[in-house]
Amino acid sequence: MQENLSLNNIFTYRNHIITKKKELLKTIKDKKNLKGQFSFFIKDKQFIYMGRDEMGTKKMFFTFKKNKIFHSKNFLDLTKIKKIDLNKIYSVPQNSIIKIKKNKIVNKTFFKKNFHKKNKINLKNEVDIELKKFFKILNKQYKSVIILLSGGLDSAIIANYAKKYFKKNCYALTASYSPKTSLKKKIISQDLKVSKSICEKLDINHLNVFFDDNFIKKNLVKILYSCQDWRDYNVHCAVINFACANYIKKNFKDKNIAVITGDFMNEYFSDYDQVIVKNKIYYKQLKKNNKIKQRFFIKGLDSSARETGVFNFFKIPIFQPYHCVKSFYELLSLNNLKNKKSKYKFNKKFLPDKIFKIVNYSKIRAQHDPITGGVIGYFYKKNINQNKLIKIFNKNFKTNNLFLKNFINLGSYKTLIN
Repeated sequence: MQENLSLNNIFTYRNHIITKKKELLKTIKDKKNLKGQFSFFIKDKQFIYMGRDEMGTKKMFFTFKKNKIFHSKNFLDLTKIKKIDLNKIYSVPQNSIIKIKKNKIVNKTFFKKNFHKKNKINLKNEVDIELKKFFKILNKQYKSVIILLSGGLDSAIIANYAKKYFKKNCYALTASYSPKTSLKKKIISQDLKVSKSICEKLDINHLNVFFDDNFIKKNLVKILYSCQDWRDYNVHCAVINFACANYIKKNFKDKNIAVITGDFMNEYFSDYDQVIVKNKIYYKQLKKNNKIKQRFFIKGLDSSARETGVFNFFKIPIFQPYHCVKSFYELLSLNNLKNKKSKYKFNKKFLPDKIFKIVNYSKIRAQHDPITGGVIGYFYKKNINQNKLIKIFNKNFKTNNLFLKNFINLGSYKTLIN
């Protein structure tokens, strides 16, 4: 499989965009520090090189069989290889490049991480500068963007930046679950109302997609495959992303278009909450302070493909702009992360007042809706709990519980490098 360096990747070195195999190989061999969101598998005459970005947002897996190496962005592709040993499927570690010869890793390189002295920089200014750099680079590679807009602060900020750089070539998409019985009279959620208001004020083309019980039932196995996960909190998110990606694939024929999201801000501010449906608790949270939770959530991004995996399934380029400001948000103190309002206070600068006033402070997870029950409500109604998801996953992909337990452990994929 020949990697298309421009699809679903942004490689940069000192803000120079790398789109050719020769350029990437030279950058690797010169041990220059790649930036951006990417994963890759490329060869020269002697070696194979595989790499992943700092946060591991893009995935790359590999396995050896006899004298061959197989790779894929979806590890389930590798389980299909005849008589493959599941225990020998590995992930390329995040923030690294590995060099392979004759099925052996002969060298590994980890990118230099960004370290900043908090007392010498203005965090808000630095975040603004980096986001502007990202959108400037994205604008050089793509003609148009589609923002996955939820009506919350995180995606509203991304929409505001996108509009400045993509002008009229800017779309926003909001997905809403509506049970089959209510599809003829679609229920307009609070998220959808706020998203439309944001787009009106920013002059962005707004689109909405409704999906129902039949859509989830029909596509559940594809959803599990595309997000390559069985954990309920990732599967529930993947359902919404699958509905968005499916809509985009059918309605946008422009190949020079990318999807952007507001992902990662929840991890940076540790503002995930548990959800209670019919007295059942979903997404139980760590009983730790928010700084510890921040590190835990960021680390867990290594093994989450609920966004990138789903859009990769549809061959739609997707990027999460907040990846480029991770090193600044990591400098936030425990006091900066103390409560829900902290995120709004710190990030208010990145939105015009007219938008900030309408973003939904009380926004709940997109997977749950108090009126329709949301995606979680559907799974509850169909009695598809965590254990059922594991059974469906194993049955369809010929995996087993032991493999699943060993392959993802404490938010990290299994690697060949200790």
